[in-house]
Amino acid sequence: MSSKRPPSKLRPTDPEFWTVINELPDPLPVSTAELDAIERYFSDVLDEVLGLKRNRDEPSQLIKRT
Repeated sequence: MSSKRPPSKLRPTDPEFWTVINELPDPLPVSTAELDAIERYFSDVLDEVLGLKRNRDEPSQLIKRT
């Protein structure tokens, strides 16, 4: 009798179970509408994370926060 165990089947919780395929182009194209939505809903968060402060009188200019 052999003491070897049969190989166990992979479960969805095992990283080897999943295969990830990236078929997205590089660079990933982003439309103007998508950029507008990101700016509208996430501009305050992005400014905070990136350390930027917007001049609200002139939205096209960014001022480096000190």
